[in-house]
Amino acid sequence: MKDTEYEALQLKALICPEQARWPKPDVQYDNSGDTPTMSGAHWQRLHAAVDEARERTAQAWAYMTEIEKNPDLSTQGKERQQRKVAMEAIAEFEKSQALGKAREVVHRQLAKYAEKVGVAVKAPTNIHEATVQAQIRDRLASMKTGRMDFLKKQVANPMIAAAILTAPAFLSGMSDEETAFVKKTVEQHVAPEVVEDRDATMKAMQQAEKGWQKALDKIAERGGLTKGPEGTW
Repeated sequence: MKDTEYEALQLKALICPEQARWPKPDVQYDNSGDTPTMSGAHWQRLHAAVDEARERTAQAWAYMTEIEKNPDLSTQGKERQQRKVAMEAIAEFEKSQALGKAREVVHRQLAKYAEKVGVAVKAPTNIHEATVQAQIRDRLASMKTGRMDFLKKQVANPMIAAAILTAPAFLSGMSDEETAFVKKTVEQHVAPEVVEDRDATMKAMQQAEKGWQKALDKIAERGGLTKGPEGTW
């Protein structure tokens, strides 16, 4: 195996190895059949951010390797040059918009997921529904014990779920934990595929951010930099 191939594998293992399990963006075509369109733009941006982090790290490492092999530089000279390369690489990382664009697209996608899930929980459309939902909240608020057991049995009822999730929690006396349970159950019941995609997207965003930071750390480590108390290299 060539050194470059080994380094590429090393970077994949170091920087966001979870990327290998992310979905790939789907390339589709418009009605003409000629012009490609992209679905899953959030995955495209997430992949691009991680790929860029690895590419920047590989480039910085390559420069440092050249410095190490330079016979005309002393040990101290090599260290100075490598620190300079590391600082410049980190500065370029900070200028990059790849991770920021990924965050923006993921944020928009999460809003779409929330809208899809929210359609299933409808506010009352007439006086009868409003009255019933108010009575449900009063019943819940009056429960001193056994509310969670009641919720586990009845939360699949759309009217009960709507009564809880379309009004402030204090009207039904619900705790944060109880409200979260109802919301999660409703999501899994009415839109499991949306919830799955949403959770995978949120997890991937966290993994990409950790991978980006890992790239910075590895460049700094290779360049002999240390982080000061204020958090700068």
